[in-house]
Order: sequence, then structure tokens, then C-alpha cells
Amino acid sequence: MSKALILIDYINEICHPEGKIAGCAAMINQRQIVTKVNKLLEQARKHNCLIIWVSVAFDTNYLEANQNSPIFSRAKSFQALQRNSWGTELLADLNYQAGELIIV
Repeated sequence: MSKALILIDYINEICHPEGKIAGCAAMINQRQIVTKVNKLLEQARKHNCLIIWVSVAFDTNYLEANQNSPIFSRAKSFQALQRNSWGTELLADLNYQAGELIIV
């Protein structure tokens, strides 16, 4: 495999309307981003691309959260992006396939 498709932070907390830091959720719906990503995934798989999903998540103490980041420095106050929570799961309508890499 010489090509990869890397998908970053398509998680509930950021992209779902009920996410705690979902500033882009409306745009994702308006522009039908999930549908477009699913079409892109179909083409990438057809061309034998490696699919890599990247997700951000923190332990409940938030020690890993970069305090210089305008988003991550506020995650603790919202109790957002907690590892192994609904918020850090991929959006349900994305066509993730078992066996694809997920990097947290």
C-alpha cells in the first residue's frame, strides 16, 4: 500500500449537534460532509488505500490537553473529549469498517 486516507476528528464531540464543542456541526450537516466522506472512503477502498482515523481524547484528569490550544485548554471545563465516551466515538453515519486503524 503506497497511499493512505487520513481522517481527523470526525467524532461526536466535535461534529455532532449534541457534542460539547460542536462548533462545526451545522456546517457539516449543511455541506453534507458525512455523505462526501463516505463517497471518498468508497473510492479510497476501491484503490486499496490505507484508511486511518485519527481522534482526540483525554483521560478525565486532562493532563494531556495542551493548555496553549484554544480548544483543548477548555476541554476540561466542558468535560469534553473524554476517552472511551460517546463524545470520542466516530460519527455513527460514517462508513468505518472493522480493521481500519484508529489512532487516539
